[in-house]
Amino acid sequence: MDGSSLGNPEKTNARGLIRNHIGQWIKNYARKLRIMSSLEAEMWGLCDGLDTALKCSISNLIVEVDASVVFSLLPSG
Repeated sequence: MDGSSLGNPEKTNARGLIRNHIGQWIKNYARKLRIMSSLEAEMWGLCDGLDTALKCSISNLIVEVDASVVFSLLPSG
């Protein structure tokens, strides 16, 4: 799950992929976003990934993002 930005803020994208337990591709997703910060784009990538997993009836996930600040904003528990 990833969000990318050419600047901060700038035009952004959110994209990612879902793989099974042995690393095989299941589904990918992508979305063009408006002008926003890179953190907002990362959060959109996470939300879109979780939504895609839900639509694919996937309930057990290991989530990987390249921005540690995203995890610091999520509730623990």
